[in-house]
Amino acid sequence: MTNIQVRRGACVSNDEILGFAKLFNDELTLYDIIIPWLVNMCKYMGINPFGTDA
Repeated sequence: MTNIQVRRGACVSNDEILGFAKLFNDELTLYDIIIPWLVNMCKYMGINPFGTDA
């Protein structure tokens, strides 16, 4: 599957995701990120933020 197909909304299998995930050694921990940063990250990724501030 090509990058263009994924950007156009093509389905990606779990095996393909796991194959690419091995190329990235960085870990992202959301534990200590403040709420406004999380909301902005969601907006950037096109995800609707939901939930409470607690």
